[in-house]
Amino acid sequence: MVPAMVERLAERVETLRGRIWEGADFARLLASNSFRTASGGAYVMPMSLRASAPLDAAGGFVQPMDEVLSVVLVRPSEDPQGGRELARMSGLISEVIAALAGWRPSHATAPFRLVQGRMINIGAGVLVYQLEFAVARQLRINPT
Repeated sequence: MVPAMVERLAERVETLRGRIWEGADFARLLASNSFRTASGGAYVMPMSLRASAPLDAAGGFVQPMDEVLSVVLVRPSEDPQGGRELARMSGLISEVIAALAGWRPSHATAPFRLVQGRMINIGAGVLVYQLEFAVARQLRINPT
């Protein structure tokens, strides 16, 4: 699902073209503690599976669940409180939401929906904002 989301963002959000990476790249950025030198961009990664109560199904196990993916936006900031930078980033946040909310990848059974957005870091010369999107899935197991 991550590669499809990266491709969709590259097609729909011009300011991110060539600056979209996957979760392993974000992990390297965290490990190196080099946010100050980050040029800005987006990191797409799987976040979680959220399951609902199983459904009654004859001869099988069926459980609805959501697959949650995250788009982490990183932007250099000289503003210590980040208010001005967050205001500048609001357009990018809106573009990412417009590109992904309501979009259904060809292999998905439902469209993505926005779960939440939140600032996860401000300071050290960088603003980091996380958007989470969920797509409904269904776990089907034949226990025999």
